[in-house]
Amino acid sequence: MIIEDKYDDLAWIYNFFRRLPNGLSVIRDVMTSHIRETGEQLVIDPEQVKDPVEFVQRLLEEKDKHDKIINLAFNNGKTFQNALNSSFEYFINLNPRSPEFISLFLDDKLRKGLESKEDVEVALDKVVMLIRYLKEKDEFEKYYKQYLATRLRLGISVSEDAERSLILKLKTECGY
Repeated sequence: MIIEDKYDDLAWIYNFFRRLPNGLSVIRDVMTSHIRETGEQLVIDPEQVKDPVEFVQRLLEEKDKHDKIINLAFNNGKTFQNALNSSFEYFINLNPRSPEFISLFLDDKLRKGLESKEDVEVALDKVVMLIRYLKEKDEFEKYYKQYLATRLRLGISVSEDAERSLILKLKTECGY
């Protein structure tokens, strides 16, 4: 049901299992194991990590999919959200190049831009969420600074406002 996005069926199961002692923990554990298995396949498979931008895009799509499931089927339950966060933190750090790939994704988006200012803000918020899961934030910072310097030096950034917005978000998330 998770694979096929059966929100109504998942909601029905959620409502049934929440009446049972430890029922929600059973659903949470099944969801967690599914997310970890799917995530491991995504970050370890050499075929999946050839294109860093596509790699991060797939991570964002997975995150959106599971956020939607938790919101629509699991009553936006805190335990499910925590399980999702811990699962993402687990598998995103299995690939030692994740910090570099996320910075390359940001570099690509800030060079090419998105349709509207709202799209940029939404994309930046989603990527900052992925950064939150990284254990090697210093590694991400190193790559991000390199790409930022290149964009600024060559004047190839699409929007200075987007650059400022991202820097503010990163300061909030990671400190100075």
